[in-house]
Amino acid sequence: MSNQEHVCIAITKSNMGGAQKYVLTLATELKNRCHRVTVIAGGDGELFQNLDHIGIDYIRLSNSQRDISIFKEFKLLIELYRILKGLRPDILHLNSSKIGGMGGVAGRCAGTGRIIFTAHGWAFNENRPKWQKIASYFFYWLIIQLCDRTICVSKKTREQILALPFVKNKTSIVYNGIPVPDFYTREDARTKLAAQFPFLDLNKKWIAVLAELHPVKGHDILIEALSDMHTETTGYQVLFLGSGQAEQDLKMLVSQKSLTTQVFFAGFVENASMYLKAFELSILPSRSEAMPLAVLESGLAGTLVIASEVGGIPEILTNGETGYLFAKEDCHMLADRLRTTFALSPEKKATISNRLAEKVRGTFSVEDMTTQTIAVYKHRP
Repeated sequence: MSNQEHVCIAITKSNMGGAQKYVLTLATELKNRCHRVTVIAGGDGELFQNLDHIGIDYIRLSNSQRDISIFKEFKLLIELYRILKGLRPDILHLNSSKIGGMGGVAGRCAGTGRIIFTAHGWAFNENRPKWQKIASYFFYWLIIQLCDRTICVSKKTREQILALPFVKNKTSIVYNGIPVPDFYTREDARTKLAAQFPFLDLNKKWIAVLAELHPVKGHDILIEALSDMHTETTGYQVLFLGSGQAEQDLKMLVSQKSLTTQVFFAGFVENASMYLKAFELSILPSRSEAMPLAVLESGLAGTLVIASEVGGIPEILTNGETGYLFAKEDCHMLADRLRTTFALSPEKKATISNRLAEKVRGTFSVEDMTTQTIAVYKHRP
């Protein structure tokens, strides 16, 4: 690919979740490799501030939202078409389901040269009615057909759609690459968090859940597990780092389970991953994932990880060797995993954490992700 070619990266929302971190990292690396980059995104989130800081061009979408509205979708389609017709990018790289569909149609109508879609997860893995899951399969099949190539961020993500017709030869696996966060030291991280959140006790051990408060992330599963072992966790405090639509329901569940002195809500914390060394454990109890950055970031921080055995997580964690896995939605198994980690010696914890850090550095590098993504841009059937 010529260094003069223009890459346009699009995503539905600009709040800094895992997909937005992927967009920011990729845009930064492409710019560093002397490519022209423009990011298109909706909302007014932190992504734009980060792009400003790096000096990457961006366009705010006026009609992008997560909820479905026929009128808004039509306006978004027209807006995307006009933007792409004006930019005339050589590569259009779509991220998230909505932008995947809308961007695929708009890109084809605007005559965009190459259209790439990165699948950060599949909606049919979520708890939905059967008809919605069938509709999701068809929708993703349509996106894949509209695009020249689809990037799957884990082997499992690709396996889940291979049964669909005309898909196998249009997909590639490229693992997420993760830059090493500028972690605070353990002492600094704990001091800073305790100053922000007076409910945190420096004499106790802390457990992090770094995820949006959304039903798919499974915070309720962890709450049920903690309820099962209430008296065994008195020396621990659990901190939910993130905000989202499920916050009130989760607070009610914490109250019902009498865990208000053990489970706390921090809300959105800017650069939350920088604080990961403050925690004894990092837990991701999700119902669905593709390749979660929270697990990778925790690994680089040297924090012991427990996560559900979904999506690409088993491609990161090997149970008992680089972390601990539990079956999807199995709160009793999660409780057992917590008991196991509580009983580990400091030496055993360090061994497991070091193995995970080595795995992340070796398999999930930004350089490899960028090089492999550029190869996908250049791929011709």
